Amino acid sequence: MTREEEEIYVRYALSLHNQIGRLTIALVYKKLDVAEYERQLAETRAKLAEVEKRTGEMRY
Repeated sequence: MTREEEEIYVRYALSLHNQIGRLTIALVYKKLDVAEYERQLAETRAKLAEVEKRTGEMRY
């Protein structure tokens, strides 16, 4: 992976972290029910785990 590709993954990971924050805020303000929150949170965490795996592979 090139440095540019790594930067893309890092930006994507930051975006996913922000998405988790937005989901949590939506839950707190009752704009999202718990089941939907948990579903979307699981999907986002799975994407984040994949990004972390790929960036970890790039470093070693």
